[in-house]
Amino acid sequence: MIKTILYWIFPFAEMVIANRKITKKVEEFKGNLENDETYLSPYMQSFENIPVEEAEKIFNSILSNRKTLEDKAKVNVLIVTIAVTVILGLSSFLFTVQGKIPDNIVFSIFLIFLFILSLVYLTIGSIISLATLNSGESKEIYNLSPSDYQYLASISDETERTKEIRYFYSQYAELNMTINWKINNYVSCTYANIRNSLIFLGIIGIVFCSMFIFGKNDEQIKLEKELNKHVQLLESIEQDLSKLQSETKGTSEQYNDQIVKQQEILNQIQTLQKALKDTHKVD
Repeated sequence: MIKTILYWIFPFAEMVIANRKITKKVEEFKGNLENDETYLSPYMQSFENIPVEEAEKIFNSILSNRKTLEDKAKVNVLIVTIAVTVILGLSSFLFTVQGKIPDNIVFSIFLIFLFILSLVYLTIGSIISLATLNSGESKEIYNLSPSDYQYLASISDETERTKEIRYFYSQYAELNMTINWKINNYVSCTYANIRNSLIFLGIIGIVFCSMFIFGKNDEQIKLEKELNKHVQLLESIEQDLSKLQSETKGTSEQYNDQIVKQQEILNQIQTLQKALKDTHKVD
């Protein structure tokens, strides 16, 4: 269980270990063929009692599988290209919303860690994907060489020639099959790295969506506090204005009353003056 989890997290390590075992097996197989001209592996022994035509079909089907694996590797390159576009878009998005994310060191480190992991997985997947198409060993195809055909032509006995043809097909089929295993490991490792990269990208997306939907960042909280202060200040000013208006209205009414009283006194004075004038005329 632990081993499975480790290989899920580190698919590159699993591929390296598996391919080293395959390389060792190929080297041992080649050594046995060179040291013993009559060597038959368990796989080669299964060719002994089948017609040459069937052996050739098996050989060709293995080469056809190689073509299928190479096509998958090409698809991986396309997937990596799309993933790179997503990564670049996400990095641009992160810089855009940099001032909107919470000012929390733990949260920032968590997002950066996820982003770096995603980038590392994608980089490894890209390298392996290109290596699948360009590495020397994965391009090797074992087939009958001119020297093999020359040797077969030198055999006069038809039964012996058929046996030797079957022998060549069996050993080259096994060699091609083991190389196909290595290519398949490359392809599977590329898929695993792209998968992990997209998973971490998805986690980053979920975190951002959750943050914007359910949470408020520090800048928003600071802005709301500042707005509340301004609202309270405006309310205080409004109260002061209302009070001043009320006091001004009271003062205005008092002033009007004083003017009325002064006018009444002035009228009384004018009346007294007129009365005094009339009195002087009578005298």
